[in-house]
Amino acid sequence: MISLPPDFDPVNTLQVMTNFEIGRQIIDHEQQGAERAEYGKKLIKTLSEGLTAEFGRGFSKSNFEYMRSFYIKYQERLFEKTQTPSGELAKP
Repeated sequence: MISLPPDFDPVNTLQVMTNFEIGRQIIDHEQQGAERAEYGKKLIKTLSEGLTAEFGRGFSKSNFEYMRSFYIKYQERLFEKTQTPSGELAKP
């Protein structure tokens, strides 16, 4: 069984990962990798209005701006993909 640190909270971890992923989606898909979309804050406002109407609270314009900033700041800290142990097996 895996031992987790006493202060580990899977809910907070999930929230951090979700915010990071939303920030990534905004940058990579909505802005095509640019730090700012040509239409600027209109994108964030449109996303905020649409998702708030569909899902309710938590999708304010400022939250999306924080998610974008969070992704931009920490995107270089992504874990590098590692090869699975099966990839270490000798080929026949």
